[in-house]
Amino acid sequence: MKNNTDEAKADNPALRFGDLVLEPALETKVRAALLPTKPSEDARHVLGKIDIKKSDVPSDGKNYLPESAVSWVLDIRFKDAPELDPEKVDAEFDKAWRESFGRFTSYGRDIDTGKWTYLVSSDGPKRVDHLKFVFDYVDVLNDSSPLPTPRQYEQRLHRIQERLTRFGTPIISPSLSPELASKRSEKLRDLKRTADLSIVLVLKAPTDRQFEGRKVWDTMLCLGLDWGDMDCFHGKNDTELGDDFFFSVETSTDPGYFLPEEVAAGRVSVDDLVFVYSVPRCAEPIKVFEVMTRAVDYCKGRMGGTVVDSQGNKINVDRMRKQIENAVESLRKEGFKPGESATLQLF
Repeated sequence: MKNNTDEAKADNPALRFGDLVLEPALETKVRAALLPTKPSEDARHVLGKIDIKKSDVPSDGKNYLPESAVSWVLDIRFKDAPELDPEKVDAEFDKAWRESFGRFTSYGRDIDTGKWTYLVSSDGPKRVDHLKFVFDYVDVLNDSSPLPTPRQYEQRLHRIQERLTRFGTPIISPSLSPELASKRSEKLRDLKRTADLSIVLVLKAPTDRQFEGRKVWDTMLCLGLDWGDMDCFHGKNDTELGDDFFFSVETSTDPGYFLPEEVAAGRVSVDDLVFVYSVPRCAEPIKVFEVMTRAVDYCKGRMGGTVVDSQGNKINVDRMRKQIENAVESLRKEGFKPGESATLQLF
């Protein structure tokens, strides 16, 4: 996904959603082929290989189930286990209801397969016998949003019970009581504010010149970074844990990304390269910090410049490493691990 703000994208046969565009992988390759696809040297050894430990959280690949660590889960069964029509159940909780009592995600156990999945989807179940309604403890996009009070959690229980009686006698088991759910919301909001750390290293171009687009393109290829998502460069993560990318490289120079059409035409020069990743969303944040530091040093050796932090200050590697360790420790104290599924949902 990326911003659709440049005329160079006007003829791109991609799916558009307002200001966003979803581009097919083939189209991405075609665009990248406007520039050399082979680097001037092979410097992939600079980054090396990042070993990611396998998750010790058991996964059930057969079912889509909510994460109770980040969501208030209402397990809903019915006396005499009637067959339920997913569409009819969903229709009971319209936009007005959700705006009054809270938006939630619904799951159902498919009677035909015995598997859990989203209650309503294009290939969802036709009939279910067991439900789960899931409310996020915090608004992951806006941690300043008001948190639900115990009374509001209690109201959700009563209102859901009231609506579901149209299908039988519901038996609702919440993952936490309304009072404890409210406290959980407060705790997770505090955690988001203390542990939501992004590590940023900026390679500023020399004062007398900018970094030329083609030189940047070749340097990224030499390191083995991929150009693609958001029109930026990325260190790809092929493991099952953490973000799709170990770190990304963008620029503060408008528009903030690298259009191959513009690079190929010689119309791209930037003031800096911004290397960044999210600590909570990274399965091995210390290792990635070390790798990203080496990547920045390599780019500096190739193109010159000065390495600073996001505020323009000289880099203090030891202090940044300590910040990472503190963020990881904050996560672990609350039962979260960097890069795990529940952590990715919260951050």
